[in-house]
Amino acid sequence: MRAFIAIALPEKTREVLGALQKRLRASNVNASWPATKNLHLTLRFLGDVEESDMGRLGADLECRLQTCAQVVLAPLGVGFFPNAKRPSVLWAGLEVRQGDLEALAHAAELAVRGIGLPPETKRFHPHLTLARIREPHNVAPLIEAAQCEQNFQAEPFSVDSIGLYKSELTPRGAIYTCLQEFGLHGI
Repeated sequence: MRAFIAIALPEKTREVLGALQKRLRASNVNASWPATKNLHLTLRFLGDVEESDMGRLGADLECRLQTCAQVVLAPLGVGFFPNAKRPSVLWAGLEVRQGDLEALAHAAELAVRGIGLPPETKRFHPHLTLARIREPHNVAPLIEAAQCEQNFQAEPFSVDSIGLYKSELTPRGAIYTCLQEFGLHGI
């Protein structure tokens, strides 16, 4: 099964990000725009994982997250991966206002390695994917629209749990199902 470990966003935050997507989408660039209900912060993408490994992964993740405390995040600014000259992903940034987001990502990474997946090669860069650019040509209108949103910010939100999700790809878009949720109880 295709899976990932992520932080779900509060409805209010998803609504603000959905409005941002709508403004940027007006650029009419050929891109796929995730449904607002699917916006989340990925801590670790797993790819295809054996269903038999999910229980062990969940138990390990729960154990590792017991010492992790709540974090407070605030959406802030927009940008592109790898950059605005060769954009493939449009994202909203996140600012850590309280807590240790890196510790959550590290706990997810260690739990994933525990079921035999290889280490992540990319540095963790917290972001919220707003769009995946399908056609890298003629993206100037989107780049211009993104520049107008450089000062974008949304209200901070508290993160008190992490989820282990299943992802099903369908012709109508991805369907995410939370398989397990892990509370953050550390100090």
